[in-house]
Amino acid sequence: MDITARRRGLKKLMNRFDKKIIVFTFIAIISFWLVDTFVDYIFHYNETFSEIMLGSPKEIAFRSLFSICFLIFGIYLSKVVRDLKNSQGTIGKERLQSEEQRIKFESMLSAIGDGISIQDPDFKVLYQNDKHKEMVKGDKKGLYCYEEYANSDKVCDDCPVEKSFKDGLSASRLWFNPFWINTVSIVTTAIRAQTRARLY
Repeated sequence: MDITARRRGLKKLMNRFDKKIIVFTFIAIISFWLVDTFVDYIFHYNETFSEIMLGSPKEIAFRSLFSICFLIFGIYLSKVVRDLKNSQGTIGKERLQSEEQRIKFESMLSAIGDGISIQDPDFKVLYQNDKHKEMVKGDKKGLYCYEEYANSDKVCDDCPVEKSFKDGLSASRLWFNPFWINTVSIVTTAIRAQTRARLY
């Protein structure tokens, strides 16, 4: 039981680091020892390669210090890379969940029989359901509502959307629809969201 717990603890600890960088760090340390030994071997003809590999106490201390510093750097770098990968995975999941919620939300709005349009505080159209697109003869996303819905170069007089923006409450008015040549009732509601968009 104790061995199993230790294995789980070790596995949990290793998951905090990027294994590829850890392996590369050890390979780099071993390579450094071999290269340093080979360079010393070139200039010390009277000593064997194994003798130089063991080295003097001063040489061993130098190699050990370098190896420890490199190992610490490798562990730190692997943890940074692992944390970055984990954060990217979390962001990806959040984006997927957000996209799923958006699709559900738009599906609900599309199923409503009334025309619905969402404007941002600059009066640009963010969304229309199918019924609203039918009412105004097309997709007006990204365009100014007063230009596309009322053929005006400024915010309409007594605009209910503007009222909802200012006081955060619902507003309503009758509107003459130039596309269908009839009068419709407009009800606006303020929606407090991350984008601070409002529902028209």
